[in-house]
Amino acid sequence: MENLFAIGIRTTPSYVYYTVIQEDKDDEIEILTSSKLVVPKSLDIPERLSFIRNCLFSIILEYKIKKAGIRTIESLVKPDVERIYIEGVIQELISNSCIENYFTGKKSKIASIIEIDVQQITAYIDGDEVFAEIDNWGEFSKEKRESIIVAIAATYI
Repeated sequence: MENLFAIGIRTTPSYVYYTVIQEDKDDEIEILTSSKLVVPKSLDIPERLSFIRNCLFSIILEYKIKKAGIRTIESLVKPDVERIYIEGVIQELISNSCIENYFTGKKSKIASIIEIDVQQITAYIDGDEVFAEIDNWGEFSKEKRESIIVAIAATYI
């Protein structure tokens, strides 16, 4: 089996956090990059969405990503429309790319994929507990921690 590359994505209206991981034939995981795209507020919404799509498309091609996960917005009384737009564009990109398997989901879906309960996933996201023995876990922002967890969950699908 060749190495598998996966991406985990967590969005906000201002940033798109992403983590690219590599899983080798021995199921060892290596974080290749964990970063964020800054969404340019000087652009109007369609141009912002195009910017995000183009940047992520380049990342997908560069790493030859085969699996992906998107952490979607939790059910809220007043959801952030711009975040929903961003998540929609990313889903469209993934479904029309070289990615073979992907999922979208809230915390409960991510927890079920990696077979832990929601309270445990929340502890990992909040940094109260270290996920997958990752060094410096507490130094990552909450959104980066989510993108890392989602990238690893993507390897399960």
